Amino acid sequence: ALYRDLVAHEVTHAILDGYRPHFSDPDATLDEHALHEGVADVVAMLSVFSSTGRVAQQIDASAVARGGAVEGDEGLTASGLFGVADGLYSRHALRRSVTGSTPVDWRAEPEPHRRGEVLVRALMDTVMAMWQARMSHPGGRASTYQVADAGARSGRQVLRMLIRGIGYTPPVDTTFADLVRGILAADMAVIPDDEWDYRGVLRAAFARLRIPVAADDGLDGL
Repeated sequence: ALYRDLVAHEVTHAILDGYRPHFSDPDATLDEHALHEGVADVVAMLSVFSSTGRVAQQIDASAVARGGAVEGDEGLTASGLFGVADGLYSRHALRRSVTGSTPVDWRAEPEPHRRGEVLVRALMDTVMAMWQARMSHPGGRASTYQVADAGARSGRQVLRMLIRGIGYTPPVDTTFADLVRGILAADMAVIPDDEWDYRGVLRAAFARLRIPVAADDGLDGL
């Protein structure tokens, strides 16, 4: 109960059970069970990004552990921001979906947590890509606070996109592709200009994991 990300994970399960009860009923599909776990993991990870100070604290802690400044993708993904329950059972995270490769045959994976890692990977890859984009602007790496602020903004935006997108998914037989379409459709309704191209980056992240959603897939006219 002292691990806030585990509490956030379980509370998300409870909310999803009320909002999309068919995601976990006996007739739910493999994707729906995996969505339950993947969404809970993503909410747990990205809720940390709600505070720039907390992001900066995690970056500083990672820098101390690594013996130097946190720079580049490797340093940022090694921080506690990209894992669930870092240090709970060992010095490693309980789950860390942003390192290593995603199995080509993940669609044959029946275990919900492992299948859900595909969703986590795509969304966290989106966060990392947007984080790097924000840091590339003048002053983006001027201090730990600026780096943390870029990450916090990216994480908060992707979390909002995910939460809004769930409301645009079908209530039954929901697939990963349905969730992607829901995220894109909801975001277009709320942020039509998409100055930072979050939707393009997210679409590309899912396409790399073999969950393609075309730009003209009934979405861009909304």
